Amino acid sequence: MREVDAILKLNLIFKNKNWRGRIGEDDIFESFSELIKSITPEQRQLIVELTDRYLWISSNEYETILIKLLNSIDNNDLIGISRIVGLPIIRPEDTGKVKSSSSLLYALKSYIHYLKPEMKTKKVTLVEDITNSSVDNLGNSSDMLILIDDYLGSGETLKAAIYSLKATLGDEIFQNLKEKNKIIVVSLVAEQKSVDFLNDNCILYCIEYITQKGISDYYVEPHLSEKMKIMQDLEKMLPNGYEDLFFEFGFNKSEALVTMMRTPDNTFPIFWKNYRKEYNFNPPFYRP
Repeated sequence: MREVDAILKLNLIFKNKNWRGRIGEDDIFESFSELIKSITPEQRQLIVELTDRYLWISSNEYETILIKLLNSIDNNDLIGISRIVGLPIIRPEDTGKVKSSSSLLYALKSYIHYLKPEMKTKKVTLVEDITNSSVDNLGNSSDMLILIDDYLGSGETLKAAIYSLKATLGDEIFQNLKEKNKIIVVSLVAEQKSVDFLNDNCILYCIEYITQKGISDYYVEPHLSEKMKIMQDLEKMLPNGYEDLFFEFGFNKSEALVTMMRTPDNTFPIFWKNYRKEYNFNPPFYRP
């Protein structure tokens, strides 16, 4: 693909995705333009194809999506519920650290009065430490437990949170709540791997966007191997070293194409990680 054709296609993608006018959009497009100038025609083609699948959720969209998800909880599951318990989806060892799930936890309490009548009358209790078993009657029959985050990637953090909650409540209470749809995972975006875990464990969820692997789930052989090789060559723009190899194709090889308030490290690093010094420009969705 010629440089000019790639720029024109990216401009159309920005327009069709309503990215124009967003905060930082000019700088992001400029970074895309510099990237396009610095790579081969085959690499341009792949970057354009991946950008067309890219999901960018701005901070302004969080409130609307979260309220929509909470309002989607089935009214039948709310019968007999007097308290909603909000818990962050984090690893137990990350308790107390600044995480997006923690900020959404407080948003849950702030938005409760803007929800449907069946939700807005409920008492809300926030539990920042998922291992805290001292919360008053946690998991009683009138509780609904909502585990919340903005993005669920490879599923490792989700699994840790679910297993920790199960240990805190005890098997019997956990299973009883789960079977009665009283444990619900709420997330703006989730990779398919996380959704598979929830389905396999029969855990209810409300998720706005379920995303696939950016290359593996969109191509078949021989094109799949060709696209993988092109991405491997693109990632040679990144500095060498263990850390960068660790993020090959995104954390845990997630092949994600997502930017939230911050770009998850599951996303292909060509979109967010600093390039080698000879490339004097930032990646499009730079992650500080």
